[in-house]
Amino acid sequence: MFFGVNQDINYLAEWISTFVSRQNRWSSPKYLIGESYGGVRVMGLAHELQQNHWLYLNGVILVSPADYEYFYSDGDVIQLIGDFPYLSATAWYHKKLKVEYQSMDLENLIQISEDFAIINYFLLLQKEDMLIWNKREVAQKLKI
Repeated sequence: MFFGVNQDINYLAEWISTFVSRQNRWSSPKYLIGESYGGVRVMGLAHELQQNHWLYLNGVILVSPADYEYFYSDGDVIQLIGDFPYLSATAWYHKKLKVEYQSMDLENLIQISEDFAIINYFLLLQKEDMLIWNKREVAQKLKI
């Protein structure tokens, strides 16, 4: 926006918190929307509002979000593994999983996703030669 990502997040969080207080809108629904690289600010702003301003949102909308892989270092396997449970949780929320996983409660699904990411997905990402892995087997496992 004007200053830099973190500065924008802090500035906007303070502004939103002040506005909500002055206008007595604490019980009103509150949403954030971010487009393209504004999605980075929206994610940070949602976190800042919740952690430091006790302002909880009803939703966050990302319009044409940027490819956040841009922010990862080349070959940042740890980031990919760390993201896997969140992607699984998102798929669960949108009911895009196989029945056996969709029927789980979210906490169990996240635990299974973490275990898979740390054990299987990590090894997959480390392999130079994809021929070692049976493509169907990998596709089925990744379809958590």
